[in-house]
Amino acid sequence: MTVKNFACEWAQGHIVLVDGDRRLLIDTGSPISIAETEEFEFAGETHPAHTDFLGMTIAQLSRQIGTDLNALVGTDVLQYWEVLIDMSAGRIGLDRQPIDLDLHLDAVETEMTMPMAAPVLQVRVGGASIPAFFDTGAPVSYAPERLVRGLDAIGEAEDFYPVIGDFSTPLYDVEVALGPERWSIRMGVLPEAVRALLSLSGTDCILGTSLLQTHRALLGFPRGRIAFQGCGGQGRAQ
Repeated sequence: MTVKNFACEWAQGHIVLVDGDRRLLIDTGSPISIAETEEFEFAGETHPAHTDFLGMTIAQLSRQIGTDLNALVGTDVLQYWEVLIDMSAGRIGLDRQPIDLDLHLDAVETEMTMPMAAPVLQVRVGGASIPAFFDTGAPVSYAPERLVRGLDAIGEAEDFYPVIGDFSTPLYDVEVALGPERWSIRMGVLPEAVRALLSLSGTDCILGTSLLQTHRALLGFPRGRIAFQGCGGQGRAQ
């Protein structure tokens, strides 16, 4: 099978795949897909869908991020695909077979596991080795509170979570390392209610879409691998 390529664009830090007249939010942080009806089309295939996730419908999500959506594609569907996200080129590539990413060109690859049906990789945050979710539905990245204690806040971000609604968080400049790569990422701290929901996963660290402003990501769900490759910082989120 050849790679299926689709256009994609930013919507308030979220990633929207455009397929003809359909607009689909790509969300690796959601274990289920949601749509207006009980099925939707993705990559030329029809998939079952829920009509809400934690009480949030696709219409409410559309209003929340300021763009019309036909569906949210979660890991119940994405898990069968190799997914290449390249915001610098405005494209998402999908294939059932491994997608080749030249790892000699400013790229790093590591193991990816799926606790709570969301991709998790091992990274170093502030010098500590911890697991972190890679969540393409999160415009803000989050570090464990203990790892930013004592740092000076450099700003503030607004975010939302279906269970608790809108919230704000201070932002800290945090070094995140994966293999030889080191990234400076602005990270917030999750509210206690969300940390409690994530406690079963063993981590409250989330790498959000800010990393995709400067890097391509290849999620090899069937292989359990994830890779990042620098793209020159051309894909700034809006």
